[in-house]
Amino acid sequence: MKRSRCQTVVQICSMILTGIGVMLLTGCIMPEAQKNTLDTVSTTSTSTLSPDSTEQISVKDSYTKGERIILQEGLPLFSEREDNHVAVDQMKLTHRVTPYITQIVAGKSIPQTLSWKPTWVNQGDLNYTFLQAGTDEVLLMKGDDGGFSGMHHDDSYYALDRYTGKTLWRIHNGYGPAQALLNTKRDAVTLFTSYDTNRKQYLDRVRHINLKDGKLLWEYKTEKGKKRNNSTNKKNTVNDIPKVNGIQAARNVVIVDTSADEGSSKGWIHVLNSSNGKRLWSKKLTAGYQLVNRSADEPYVLYREGDQLIAADPLTGRTIWQIKAEPSTIDHIENNPYFDGIYRDDPFGSVSLQRWMLLDDQWVLLDLTSGKKLSHFPARAGQQLEVLNDGRVLIRENKKGYLYGEYVDYTTSLFDPNTGKTSWILKAKIERGLVEENQIYVIMNGYPAALKYRTGETVWSAKASIGASPSSTNQGSYLLIGERLLLPLYDDLLVMDKKTGVLLGRIHDVVMGTPEHRDRDAKNGMINRIDVQVYIGSANGHFRAFPVSGLK
Repeated sequence: MKRSRCQTVVQICSMILTGIGVMLLTGCIMPEAQKNTLDTVSTTSTSTLSPDSTEQISVKDSYTKGERIILQEGLPLFSEREDNHVAVDQMKLTHRVTPYITQIVAGKSIPQTLSWKPTWVNQGDLNYTFLQAGTDEVLLMKGDDGGFSGMHHDDSYYALDRYTGKTLWRIHNGYGPAQALLNTKRDAVTLFTSYDTNRKQYLDRVRHINLKDGKLLWEYKTEKGKKRNNSTNKKNTVNDIPKVNGIQAARNVVIVDTSADEGSSKGWIHVLNSSNGKRLWSKKLTAGYQLVNRSADEPYVLYREGDQLIAADPLTGRTIWQIKAEPSTIDHIENNPYFDGIYRDDPFGSVSLQRWMLLDDQWVLLDLTSGKKLSHFPARAGQQLEVLNDGRVLIRENKKGYLYGEYVDYTTSLFDPNTGKTSWILKAKIERGLVEENQIYVIMNGYPAALKYRTGETVWSAKASIGASPSSTNQGSYLLIGERLLLPLYDDLLVMDKKTGVLLGRIHDVVMGTPEHRDRDAKNGMINRIDVQVYIGSANGHFRAFPVSGLK
């Protein structure tokens, strides 16, 4: 097919996941300094293609210089780059899947690529690299192949030497769900895997391994050598465990959550000594129960059963405190896998012992040590909570009661749990907040901005220079280094002036992506700082450590 000099050649990029593919689109930017690039590129409307098609597609009537191409679903378009800047008419892409409708986000070009020499670089064997936890010597990592909508052929957990970046050990998890939880001492990790990559079959395993070298310390034998559907499990004794639903942790223990029967909503929790794997106690729970622990820092085993929230002694199972609360008529927002989480967890720190819990139809802030209610506000459908780094809460609400929707349907308020008062309410969707003194850096209706923390007034907006994304996928959190504000956005790690929002550039050779359905991993693990080092993940398998002093 012949095209004029002014036309974009857009082809289809292939990604087949269990027979289903998706086109990925990345932001491609045309720098103003590139004078030989045409100002406008004409294209025609897109059409639906068969999954095996390799025809060319086009996505808009015209593109103007400096515009950024964004897929409506928020997924990036992978381009072949010969240098750090690629003009619209230089893109070459192929895929074999049905294309999504695209939108254009108007924004000016990034002025320059900034050099920042890493201390070390680790090359993983899967696309996405997320920091899960860190100690003085070791980084616990998660790798993910980035499959469509959270699905994957493979993900992994592995450990890196914090000072050299050397891979210490790695365990691949295959197709199945998997979890990794540090113990209270932070020297070992408990892994739950549901797929055995060696046997090529589903098999539940709970293993506790040394964080430094990956050596097996103990393994909990969940099935006692019996198949999940073995008829002997009909007796439903404590030793006949058909299926592991997952694991949680509390102080010095690991909690194994299992089904009472195949397909049953009843279950058992088995509480194990994290040092040796020996079972301390077990409890059978009625239908609709839920474990609510988040970390081995928490002092008690926390679970909901019927109309009770119960905190149990991890060593004995004795009830320490309990709160009567009917199950909420509103689904908990963290049950939605696309939601990026109420909290922004510090991989190097401990979790707060104050938790927002959904009790009846109220959001209640609980002291986990005593069970005391510290604050509350009404829960509503279409509501999302985001706890900021100073403990205040951004409350996003959709007037139609949906978790998703157009930006015009949202209001966001700032709630102070210490006073029980709302500081301000704005007609906008505000997320990914980072508080610094009297300012809060946010994503507002899809674009970076800074607000006065006390009033919500806009200090600066980067809508004109960067553009607004139609997707709210969390690619990573804000990070401050002196006067510089870093943000993973579109394909790049952007650097802005924190006082003015002026876009200073993007970090050389750091490739961000759109980790759809992995928002919590990206929020907590894509970019972090501890002491004088910054740790940054990517969408191409790289994980890097950068010296704070190296960013000019």
